[in-house]
Amino acid sequence: MKINTGRITSTSGLMAKFSDARGIAKLAKILTEYENCRWGKTDRDDWKMNDEAVESKGGRVVALYIVDGSRIFIITEYTPKPITTIMLAEEY
Repeated sequence: MKINTGRITSTSGLMAKFSDARGIAKLAKILTEYENCRWGKTDRDDWKMNDEAVESKGGRVVALYIVDGSRIFIITEYTPKPITTIMLAEEY
């Protein structure tokens, strides 16, 4: 199973914190995890809801990852076309 991320955007705070080559590589790694429906540090119930949203291609998918001590959310909204945002937790 893979998620259709549609258009991918990120917040300015995230990019300021992870703007160098190493930071971009780390973000690319968690985005690959997300695209392959591995939802990071989300709990079992959220994991199940994410899987259901991907299968139905509707609703919202929210995953949480920890990178260098920073909590990062990746969120996909399926209405009407998928759009994915990557952000620091404090920007949520």
